[in-house]
Amino acid sequence: MTRGRTVLFAFVCAVAVATLYAAQPVLAEVGGDLGVPDAGLGWIVTAGQLGYLVGLAFLVPLGDLTDRRRLIAVHLVLAGAGATLAAVAGRPWLLLAGLALAGLFAVVVQTTVAYAAALSTPEARGRTLGTVTSGVVAGILGGRVLAGGLAAVWGWRSVYGTLAVLLLVLAYLVMRLLPPDPRTDRTTYRQVLTSLGRLFRERLFVSRGLIAFFLFASFGTLWSGLALPLGSAPWHLNTAQIGLFGIAGLAGALGAARAGRSCCSPPRGRPRVRPRGRCGWSAPGWSCSTSPCRRCT
Repeated sequence: MTRGRTVLFAFVCAVAVATLYAAQPVLAEVGGDLGVPDAGLGWIVTAGQLGYLVGLAFLVPLGDLTDRRRLIAVHLVLAGAGATLAAVAGRPWLLLAGLALAGLFAVVVQTTVAYAAALSTPEARGRTLGTVTSGVVAGILGGRVLAGGLAAVWGWRSVYGTLAVLLLVLAYLVMRLLPPDPRTDRTTYRQVLTSLGRLFRERLFVSRGLIAFFLFASFGTLWSGLALPLGSAPWHLNTAQIGLFGIAGLAGALGAARAGRSCCSPPRGRPRVRPRGRCGWSAPGWSCSTSPCRRCT
């Protein structure tokens, strides 16, 4: 697979996943504009995540049945429609509906990663997936930086307007630059959904799923509510300053690409990367983030 296609896959993942997290640095501004109390701001983040959960269960399996190039393009367009609805929402329920719709079709990330793997040679697959996964991490954390900056200049609605435009442009590029993916398998949608249940009998699947569950729960717990304390006393940071905290996490994007290369072709004399040691690296970070500073006490 060419370098250009790899970069396109990474950008698709970055922009799609950013629709789930762009609200986090602008929660206070959204709440003030739409009259949502602090206790209800969590639903702004949750709406997209719930849509994403539904998409994982019912939309991702379509990648086994249909042309993935067309599927990616359609999902990008529909995610763009959700972002557009969020950008023009005048009521909280309209915002939640738009975010849920965008989150539902943000599962295009999973289809994109699988398609990138299918187009790669076995020798380059780890390297390709490392680059594409870097796009996911960059979208999660870099999206916060861009959202904070856009909101500080043009307001929070500009964040979703920009995402909508980017999603539509990427849908066009996907149809123009990626090869078609004809499918000859006659498996039905019901059979695919039924086969998902059998995966839970696989020990490797369950163990890796649990690792991902707890790591991402740790990640989400920290970042989802970070904007509220940073925007209040004693910090009083604006949206641009809050968004800049995402830069600290962008190191993970570089780590993802490096991990992919290590899994694909580790340096001579060194074993392939194992997840156990890296899981423990998050513990010191939590220790630092939960320790009170002198200014706050």
